[in-house]
Amino acid sequence: MNLTPRFEKLFAFAKQNMKMLVVITFFVLMSTASATSLGRSESFHTSNATDFRSNQPKQITPAIVQFPLSSVQLTKGSMYEVAQTRNLEFQLSLNTSQLLCEFTSAANLTSCIKTNGDGCATPGKSSMPLCNPLPGEMGPGGYYGHYLGHYLSGNAMMYNNTQDERILVKGRSIVDGLRKVADAWTASKVPNSKGYIFPYYPDVFGIMETRCGMPGPVVDYTVPYYTLHKIMAGLLDQAELAHNADARVLVIGLADWTVARVAQTLQRGGEALWQCVLGTEWGGMNEVMYNLYAITGTEAYLRTAELFNHWQWTAPLAIGLDDLDGSHGNTGGNHANTHIPEIIGAARGYELTANATQHAIAVNFFSLVTQHHSWATGGSNDGEHWGAPDRMGDYLNADTEESCTQYNILKVARHLFEWTGDSHLGDFYERAILNGILGNQNKEDPTMTSFIYMLPLGAGGMRKPWGKSNEGFPCCWGTLTEQFSKMADSIFFTDPAQTTLVVQQFVSATVHWAARNVTVTQEAAFPVSTVRTTTVTVAPAVPSAFTVKIRVPAWADGANVVTVNGAPVDGVQRGTFLTITRTWSRGDSVECYFPLSLWASPVQDTRPEYNSTVAYMYGPLVLAGLSPSTVFHPPPHCSIMQPSTFIARNHTVQSSLAFTAQGTGDLGSNMTMSMLPLFTIMDEAYTVYFRTQLDTPVTYAVGGASVPSATNADWSFTSASIVPSHLPTVSDIRTSGPHCTSRMTLAHPIEGQGHSIASVSFSFQYVAGYDAANGTWPVLSAELIDASTAAPVKALWQSSPLSKYQYDDFKGYSPPEHVTTTGNLEVPNSDALFLSFTVVNGDHNLQIPLDTSPHGLNITIRWNPAPDRSTHQQWFTHRQQGSNRKRNSGMP
Repeated sequence: MNLTPRFEKLFAFAKQNMKMLVVITFFVLMSTASATSLGRSESFHTSNATDFRSNQPKQITPAIVQFPLSSVQLTKGSMYEVAQTRNLEFQLSLNTSQLLCEFTSAANLTSCIKTNGDGCATPGKSSMPLCNPLPGEMGPGGYYGHYLGHYLSGNAMMYNNTQDERILVKGRSIVDGLRKVADAWTASKVPNSKGYIFPYYPDVFGIMETRCGMPGPVVDYTVPYYTLHKIMAGLLDQAELAHNADARVLVIGLADWTVARVAQTLQRGGEALWQCVLGTEWGGMNEVMYNLYAITGTEAYLRTAELFNHWQWTAPLAIGLDDLDGSHGNTGGNHANTHIPEIIGAARGYELTANATQHAIAVNFFSLVTQHHSWATGGSNDGEHWGAPDRMGDYLNADTEESCTQYNILKVARHLFEWTGDSHLGDFYERAILNGILGNQNKEDPTMTSFIYMLPLGAGGMRKPWGKSNEGFPCCWGTLTEQFSKMADSIFFTDPAQTTLVVQQFVSATVHWAARNVTVTQEAAFPVSTVRTTTVTVAPAVPSAFTVKIRVPAWADGANVVTVNGAPVDGVQRGTFLTITRTWSRGDSVECYFPLSLWASPVQDTRPEYNSTVAYMYGPLVLAGLSPSTVFHPPPHCSIMQPSTFIARNHTVQSSLAFTAQGTGDLGSNMTMSMLPLFTIMDEAYTVYFRTQLDTPVTYAVGGASVPSATNADWSFTSASIVPSHLPTVSDIRTSGPHCTSRMTLAHPIEGQGHSIASVSFSFQYVAGYDAANGTWPVLSAELIDASTAAPVKALWQSSPLSKYQYDDFKGYSPPEHVTTTGNLEVPNSDALFLSFTVVNGDHNLQIPLDTSPHGLNITIRWNPAPDRSTHQQWFTHRQQGSNRKRNSGMP
């Protein structure tokens, strides 16, 4: 094979990992084939396939393009407008000096002081005016300063859409402050500081390179390119959306600085060092450099954008290989929000260069993550990371779906939608924004908005972990600030020829279609109304012919009705766009009704133990059960896949989205469960994924039987969950928190077939959480519970307060504590029983590792050998009745 020098370096790098060598080989073959299949006119070299180099960049022609924010106005009082207005108020409340403080102090324009926390990383000159950073903003070793970039983007988006002069003035003030920062750095004698804007000294990038691949914590700044991207993107948005000329000068200065910095790194250590640097989260540096190339035509920006390409991540995706969990060489590289912005950049690169490999990377990633790594919300990840494909059952806990990742997956979907106009991507966008964004803003406190970092989806009795939006300022506060500034985004689209108006989302808003001098108003009744989804009213300046396309969702499997001026329209097919071409006059209207129906969304896990774990949906809306438990069994004769037989909407009036489910709970008791759309949940305790069938029973065996307890599938939880541990083990049971009582019930019914239980034994280790020095410590107890009556049958054991081994001073879990009940329990077991553990948390909580032993808690049930004849007959009758119920349920 005739390889370019840069491609030879790639192979040398890949030889460090033979799996990656195979991947890279296929990467080249796939890329060349893709280029041929797309019919590119220019030659396609192997170096293009890896470095995205294109000697003759050629922009693609999209199928559709969205209207700019400035052309769309949200209807006052509508759901999206209320959310955006609250975000406007929040943005206006932030202090400009605090937003700038870390930057101005790094440039010695101010003296930074902190009233609490770790102090300022760059305190500045003590003789300069004092400033405080944002409340609770992270200190040295963190990624402080990133929020300012997000704020600038959100500010520009908000102004572009609302034309609110107050937000414009605030944005200009911040940009002016950053201009002074850039001037100060340029005038300083610090090397490599011309055009520099950052909350730390320029040598932080050199320090990152020097320490690249070395163990130990980063003591200066964790992710410099990540924050640089936020600053550059914010300034670029200010230039483009808020028309700020100073911002344009500043972002071009930073782009020039970046070009020089990357070239210096390559000169210093070649591709090996650069690829090592790319192993540290770098946000969307490729995207912002591509965008700057599109605006300025500067070739160096294009070349630098192409260099932000982490081979370990992109190579498997280019051939459709699922390496999201790092199993094919991308070791440790499965941090979701590290990589989704890289995909966005690859998508933008494809749009500007028609590079076939970048197209494959974006398309394959979206297919893999949505089909094998996602929740019912359209979001993904657990603890900010992806796991193995089709193993989402392992991550059913409360640390799911980081808000940043939901914001960014929407951007990926938007790119793909513009390329194809595929209505299914519109369906995805609707599902992801309604379930994974809209409910991540809490407006119930009139004094300040709250956000959530993670959206809990996998445990029982969860609560959204709200944090004040004006405190702390982690990454998700930044992305949510942006998202709630552009709620008018992705509602309306048109084609490049301006012949068609596309209605993608059912949101009350008006779009001004300047190219045709047409105003289109959408009045959405979705998702509440039971008689109308939306009405689209057209107002051209003069009668004119054009096309209106309206998405008919794939979930709309009922009697869909569309009328134009009251006359029915034929050919309404779900999962497509309905196309209406005619001469339109002022006042013409299209009314649509796509009835929402109930359906079940199974967890993405192909193992049989998860085949009855589902979330329930109403159209695109995830329904949350107001239940402390993850167990909900539909009534006999009802299939879990037909929830309309046991879930009903409470009212058919326009204002209600409340539901009631009838079934049985985790202990066999009758259960009436209220359900609400997840996005409406604020402070309620809720459950999303339910186990809807009894698990494999543990049956009588001579000498005893083990109760499986090593995996998530073996348990049902109330106010507890299994979490991926940050400690030496992989997964722990974690109880909810102080002052709560948590219950962990083994999901396997114990069936003695007429034999009474003689003893129960198990072992466990623990670490106690929360840093209260004193207070009440957790107490763990075990009991047997009747599966049919929900009544306690036998208290087995109770611990003393568990206090000796603490998470905040972690030196290891406690030694194993072995528990065996004393005496002969003689607990009748003709009816099924559950083994249940309860933790009264006191002022702390517990984490109990499950995988220090291959058998979990090593639980063993032993029965008395001789059955009582009467109880044995009771067991046989009960078992026969249970089998009949299972056959009638529609489940295998």
